Amino acid sequence: MWEKYPRQNPETPTRTIEGEAIVITPDDSKMHNLNPTATFIWDRADGTQTLEAIFQAMQAEYEVSETQLRDDILAFVNESQSKGMLDMADISNPL
Repeated sequence: MWEKYPRQNPETPTRTIEGEAIVITPDDSKMHNLNPTATFIWDRADGTQTLEAIFQAMQAEYEVSETQLRDDILAFVNESQSKGMLDMADISNPL
């Protein structure tokens, strides 16, 4: 999973306001307010960075244990995939 490239669903409208992303899922038109940590991942999910690279950047930015950070990242990615907000690719594939 960590060597895959997360990418935002191009059909998902999004705006970032005061450091927090607001994402609308296209399938159900629900609005999702992302916290700053999830926004950090979301903003970098452009298909050009591996999940591991995003983790490394987050680890440099936030003071949290590696285990907790990895768990939080996976929880966000899994939930985002189930809602159709993110795709995970095996190769770099920018929007």
